[in-house]
Amino acid sequence: MPGSGRCARCGASLALASATIDVIPPRAGKLQRNLPQFWGFRRGWANFVQAASQPFAATFSRFDDVRFDPGTVFRLIVPGWAQVYRGKRERGLLFLAAYLITFFPALLFTGTMLGSTLLGLAFGIHVMSAVDAMVGRFSDFAGRVSFSLFAAMALFGFVYLPVGYVTTRVATPIQITQLVPGFERGDVLWYDRSAEIKPGDLVYYEVPRTTVNGRLTNGQAANFVFQNGWINRVVAVEGQSVVWRDGKLLVDGELFSGSNSTLAPEGLAQEFVVPAGKVVIPPGTLIRDDMQLGGEAWLRLSVVSRSDVMGRLFFRSSPLRRISFID
Repeated sequence: MPGSGRCARCGASLALASATIDVIPPRAGKLQRNLPQFWGFRRGWANFVQAASQPFAATFSRFDDVRFDPGTVFRLIVPGWAQVYRGKRERGLLFLAAYLITFFPALLFTGTMLGSTLLGLAFGIHVMSAVDAMVGRFSDFAGRVSFSLFAAMALFGFVYLPVGYVTTRVATPIQITQLVPGFERGDVLWYDRSAEIKPGDLVYYEVPRTTVNGRLTNGQAANFVFQNGWINRVVAVEGQSVVWRDGKLLVDGELFSGSNSTLAPEGLAQEFVVPAGKVVIPPGTLIRDDMQLGGEAWLRLSVVSRSDVMGRLFFRSSPLRRISFID
């Protein structure tokens, strides 16, 4: 009010010529008053955002209706979210619906050609949504193409690649292309890389290129080469006692009642303790009916490095009529 020496609202002195003015606003909270560095940090962050945005703003200055603020950029991780943030609700919901229509079936058919195609379509819709949210109108076709490529690389590098890496640590799909007992060609199986491997687990493992001597059923000598990924059951892990006697397998003195893949060649009599860093996976399903291997070759294929075991199988997702968890 005229003639007043102090503000009626906050009590601050209005005699600026002689008053010592506090740099902290009178209505600042307790935390801000006790931490004067807060204001410097806040101003520094604002300067950093402004400086970081300038090169991009200059690059995209020829585009119309450009939005490169942090709020818009952060919401690009979900298709349509940035449009809703900018007030284009219907447009954003349309992008989100189109993405979900392709993304969820892609998850359902992961590991198949159809799943890969649907995932590619979902990624394309996500890129289109990001481009539409950030730039309202392009001056030419070349600008649209170059910016779309930029958006695709950014989304892949900052969203899809990290999410894919984390996901595959616990759930990775494979499609069977060979005959594996209990499954059919074309089945999509999922394995867990982080699972603790125990006796009895069905695992997916890599067979290093190994050449062994043997014979065909007609008696002809032959060299057999084993390699690539395979599926089989673990019968013993490091530290356990393994005994093969008369075609039977005993683990820690107990008869292992597994599948026929544990049956060893006749006459094999071997007893040993599984070395550290190794597991025992009998190669029965690796060997064709026309192959005959000796005991030494059998044991060589049976003792597998733990690092070659990719993970434990836990789920079958395709075909849809046989979706099931794997025991």
